[in-house]
Amino acid sequence: MVPSASSAAFLGLFILASAMSAGASAPPGMARLPAGEVTLPFLRDSSETRVPVPAFWLDKRAVTPSEFLDFVRRNPSYTRSRISRLFADEGYLRHWRGDLQPHPRSLNAPVTGVSWHAAKAFCADRGKRLPTTAEWERAAATREAGDTDVDGAARERAILSWYSRSTQEEPPATGSGTRHAFGIRDLHAVIWEWTSDFNAWTPSGVNKRGVSEDGLFCGGGAAGMAPNTPYATFMRWGFRGSLKADYTLGTLGFRCARDDSPTGD
Repeated sequence: MVPSASSAAFLGLFILASAMSAGASAPPGMARLPAGEVTLPFLRDSSETRVPVPAFWLDKRAVTPSEFLDFVRRNPSYTRSRISRLFADEGYLRHWRGDLQPHPRSLNAPVTGVSWHAAKAFCADRGKRLPTTAEWERAAATREAGDTDVDGAARERAILSWYSRSTQEEPPATGSGTRHAFGIRDLHAVIWEWTSDFNAWTPSGVNKRGVSEDGLFCGGGAAGMAPNTPYATFMRWGFRGSLKADYTLGTLGFRCARDDSPTGD
């Protein structure tokens, strides 16, 4: 059957609208990472360290003070003077000059001094969520096309150099850290970042494998690491395991993620 002119026109408009919708479905400021897998280093059995990661979206850069300021203006219970001590310790936004006054020197840097509870609430307010640890590690392991640091040695040196900086220093500006694939920036060497399950991979979380619960910064913690784990990676996992959800630090911030879907919604 040959379609009528009106039917053909309608079909053409439908295809055009679908294409426009698909192009507009990419969330602003986010990158889509295709499905893959990542090695999580605390389990010794190599058959169990490769964790599948479904496709997801991730913010290209960490949340900034101006973005967090917009959030607290609309959610006063998360201002510095009003937040419950159940949700943040005394260091929450301590470097701000007031409830609605980020320090001018930090405006170009990622927001820090934010607890896990507040970071989670911010992401939910934007229709997003915190990335899982597996998602964060998958994104951090990606490299730009043409990256000659095949074995990661240069990246390892840069991360360790950042670890040696004083925690009293202002975080570097966004965009000054490591470049990753898909336009993602700063997962290394700018700030530490919250993940939704930051404490799920500590030794106590995997003690069914016989790992000691003595802690991450002692022999029991080191014994639980997979062989050949880089020192920078060990430090990152150790840092996560030392956190609690109400902690705030001047070097700890976050970015948001969201699930992938066929429509991008």
